[in-house]
Amino acid sequence: MIKSQTINYTIKKSSRARRMRLAVYRDGSVVLTAPIGLETSVIEDFVSSKKQWLYKKISFYKSVKSQTIRVFSKEDYFKHRNEARVLAEERVGYFNTIYGFDFNGINIKNQKTRWGSCSRKKNLNFNYKFFFYRRYRGITS
Repeated sequence: MIKSQTINYTIKKSSRARRMRLAVYRDGSVVLTAPIGLETSVIEDFVSSKKQWLYKKISFYKSVKSQTIRVFSKEDYFKHRNEARVLAEERVGYFNTIYGFDFNGINIKNQKTRWGSCSRKKNLNFNYKFFFYRRYRGITS
């Protein structure tokens, strides 16, 4: 993207907004949320100060557009959680022979932001999506 190019953005005024917020979406659209009553000049100055960041984000999404992005559904979760459980049990068993950690059980979940976690009760929780992670699968297959 050319740095001198103008950035088109939508201004969304909100009574709940306390400060300005910029969001760049996958389709390349930019939305600025601002408190009601904020002057246009302040908004323009804010956008101008964030131009480098905006160019970076917009160009990132343009480069990603050509790549395939997998969208996971509930059906995917139900379809693949048993396969993920088998893989998790296999890998935990392998690493447990090396490290000897004590754990109670393995749970497979549909989490948005975590690959895995453990609880105070020594339960291991894994995201079923790790089954699709190629590098991880490369270790096991």
